[in-house]
Amino acid sequence: MNLLLGCCGPIRGDVTRRFAAHALGAYGAAPTHTPVGSTDYTQSVLLDGGPLSTNYSKDGIYLLGMGRFHGLGGGTSPGGALADRYRRSGLGFLDGVDGHYAVALYDSERQRLLLAADPARLRTLFYYAPSDGRTFAFASNLRALAVATGAVATLDRSLEDFLLIYGFLPDNRTPYQDVYAIPPATLIEWHAGTKTDHAIASRPSSTAPAFGDLREDGVADALYERMLVAVGEQSGDTDDAAVLLGGFDSALVAALLARMGKRVTTYSFCYGDARFDQPHTDTLARHIGSRHQWINIDADVIRRGLQSYSTVFNQPTNWPNYVIQTDHVCRHARAAGFRFCYTGDGCDGIFMGYPSVFKRTRLIHGAWRIPEWLAHLLLRFFGRRTLELYAGQTYRIAFNLLRILARRMPERGHLTFRIFDETSLARLREAPPPHQQAQIERLLSELAAGFGDISPLRLAYLGKSAVSPNRAKIVGSEDHNGVVIQSPYLHADVRAFAGALPDRLLRPEGSPAGSDIGKHVLAAMALRHKLLPAEVIYQPKLAAITSPIDKWYAGDLRTTVTDLLDGLPFTIPARYRGSLLEDLAAERFYKRYLSNDQVLSHAISLLVTYAAFTAPAPEAAT
Repeated sequence: MNLLLGCCGPIRGDVTRRFAAHALGAYGAAPTHTPVGSTDYTQSVLLDGGPLSTNYSKDGIYLLGMGRFHGLGGGTSPGGALADRYRRSGLGFLDGVDGHYAVALYDSERQRLLLAADPARLRTLFYYAPSDGRTFAFASNLRALAVATGAVATLDRSLEDFLLIYGFLPDNRTPYQDVYAIPPATLIEWHAGTKTDHAIASRPSSTAPAFGDLREDGVADALYERMLVAVGEQSGDTDDAAVLLGGFDSALVAALLARMGKRVTTYSFCYGDARFDQPHTDTLARHIGSRHQWINIDADVIRRGLQSYSTVFNQPTNWPNYVIQTDHVCRHARAAGFRFCYTGDGCDGIFMGYPSVFKRTRLIHGAWRIPEWLAHLLLRFFGRRTLELYAGQTYRIAFNLLRILARRMPERGHLTFRIFDETSLARLREAPPPHQQAQIERLLSELAAGFGDISPLRLAYLGKSAVSPNRAKIVGSEDHNGVVIQSPYLHADVRAFAGALPDRLLRPEGSPAGSDIGKHVLAAMALRHKLLPAEVIYQPKLAAITSPIDKWYAGDLRTTVTDLLDGLPFTIPARYRGSLLEDLAAERFYKRYLSNDQVLSHAISLLVTYAAFTAPAPEAAT
């Protein structure tokens, strides 16, 4: 397990004791504990080593890093290169550094601690900063930090309604008081009891071509060159690559790696049911000469993942099977000797994939706006308990659509996916709800502010990225298994290129071949450069979350989930809780005729992963 934690201030010894107990109990290994430089600073670190971790100590500079760094230059270790940059540039030592990383640097001479995550926030650190200013602590794992500092006993429920409705916490918030995520592109300095934020300058991306002057073939060629550079930079001099294979996006990554001469092994989830198993894995293997491995996924895999969820991952989600399964596959890849894995993460967001997002956006943007008074009247008329008990998530989907149609842009088109509804929350908790920081509609307006000038499609995909568990999936699977997970679609140059593309090159008007998958120019590139056959490129989208999870919740996992829900900070009425676990007839109808992913158990998934963070710590219970 790769995990780092440190603190400044008078709780130093208590943090060390709590952290050691947590590491021994949760990770099955003793951490190293290294006092450094000053009696006011202690760091504890439990590292698996290898390409994921950076550990440097020389001349009063102590540095710990997690992840991968690009733009440091060759000739020295990442830790040494970062330390040299710090000696030359001070607080600007991370300017222009790309990759996916988290860094903690302590300068004993200046008595200051510096913390940062990469500008794109593919990774993050969490910090604990109570208002008294006497203590400051940080960790790469949220739950570990909360246990170590005792923050797990003081929950922050002031945004709980927003979390249960939208599946994430905004504004770098966490479920704990005084515990926050470091903002993207931000260097935090802790010195003499004061926290100061400094901006990190992003690495300049390659200049995008003038797309208006290029034909589609020219754009595809420019994209091809950009993708090759990204894959080459990420893969370096490694000869073997493991690819977590889903559909077209990850198949293209595998094909690019193979074209660069890498020996490629692909991994896919296997449920033993053709409705859920990824097609065309054999087609890809024949085309690029790769080797494919199926990894069995069953209810026991999900059970173990739910029981240890906050040990591995850093945020609640309504898609836990997806992140747990990825961690399970990475465990197999690591056992086979792989230290570098590649995925198609980020592709759908920047190249406008996600057919469900596209269809929902077309529906919402093309529909009339209904008066707020009419929406409230309909919500009140249909807001009956019995309807939700028997219709489940389909009831909440209908209520969400009503609320959306009463909004104006950009709020209307930004966050369009919900788990619970305000009406549902009134039934979810037996006790009165905690005081909320702000009304949901006000928070939506604040989050959508500044997005009024982008296209409705761009706005919808931006909203999708806010709720996605991809970062938590990647970071948790990396740290748990000691592997590096990379995607060329998350490379700064590829993101910048895709962001400059006009919508017409991603979702052209009309109905060209494979238009349902989006990513038009990316597909054209794959065909033009003979990277993949058409049947792989234009295969119907099989959502990554597609699995028998609904059936497992209603059967094999029912007792496990019921027990885990006891960790919530509120009690769910028995009948309502039972309805959340059932595979309801209305939901089966929706999945058969209307849904893309065959999963509607979002509510119970979000609750059980939220409970993983709100349950009392074992140390605190004794």
